[in-house]
Amino acid sequence: TILARLLLATERLILSNVDLVTTISPAMRRQLLAKTEGRRSVGMFPNWVDGEAMRPWPGVNRFRRAWNLPSETMVAMYAGNLGRKQGLEVLIAAAALLPPTVTVVIAGAGGERVELERLAASLAPGRIRFCDLVEAVDLAEFLSAGDIHCVVQRAVVAGAVMPSKLLNIMAVARPMVVTAQAGTDLAEAVQAAAAGIVVPPDDPAALAAAIAELAADPASRAAAGASARTWVLDAFGIDRVLARFAARLRQLSTDIRTGAQRSTTKRTRWLQVSPLRKSAMRKQRTGPEATLAMPVASDAVITASTVPPQDIPIVPLSVLNRAEPGTEATTSAPGASISMAG
Repeated sequence: TILARLLLATERLILSNVDLVTTISPAMRRQLLAKTEGRRSVGMFPNWVDGEAMRPWPGVNRFRRAWNLPSETMVAMYAGNLGRKQGLEVLIAAAALLPPTVTVVIAGAGGERVELERLAASLAPGRIRFCDLVEAVDLAEFLSAGDIHCVVQRAVVAGAVMPSKLLNIMAVARPMVVTAQAGTDLAEAVQAAAAGIVVPPDDPAALAAAIAELAADPASRAAAGASARTWVLDAFGIDRVLARFAARLRQLSTDIRTGAQRSTTKRTRWLQVSPLRKSAMRKQRTGPEATLAMPVASDAVITASTVPPQDIPIVPLSVLNRAEPGTEATTSAPGASISMAG
């Protein structure tokens, strides 16, 4: 259609007018490399997890206490959006096959919740609890209330999306069962972390068997949870992610100043391609300057200065909130601009 051609042309124009393109997952990076046909460098700037805020909850868990479950009950939890792409009817069908010592908790909101509650009442009466998600300040305790976490997706989307919830689940040291096809980012992450069991999508029997296997083996649950936390903090801890990206920006700036890379515009431009929420973004203005404060392992702070107001970068709140005083490293020459879009 004309609209589709216009959108593709706009996308090509944007991609051809930046010096660095980044995205959040290997699958999205492969798609961008295909779109640019290798003419543009595409880097990784993935989601991160704050290991200080997200950690296993010690002692009595008030959410489990509120659910009034017997002490021997295992909780298999799903926490996230209740939409079509998740395929939560598969989890509901699996719940009907689980032993009575396992209760499924589905937490979240979305357009499918009412229908999912009807389906649960029909297929697995008394086996599934629905509840709302909690505020960020309570998230670590809430996720820790689950003994096993279920990350489910339909087969048609399982290869394209790396759920951000995965990082928080790993950070609170909980084992998981995920539905994903072999070779997808999700399956490979769980296997690399030794964080649980991967089963094919859209297979309730396989999902139920994996949940029951972990529920019956406390040693395996503990080992998978500990391994998951170690792996995610090493690969996706906030300081690790930002340190790697800080180094990439410094190298880009050096390459442009020395002529190793020809800038596409008068200003150095960075485009981040990711599904960012507006609520997690803000503009930070400092008179005629803008600062992108990114804490890294060495406590350095990256600064992009002398940026006209219209080019002031939009940056994640978590980056700004965690910025610590430290050495300033200028990543771009005067007149440079670092921008994030999503």
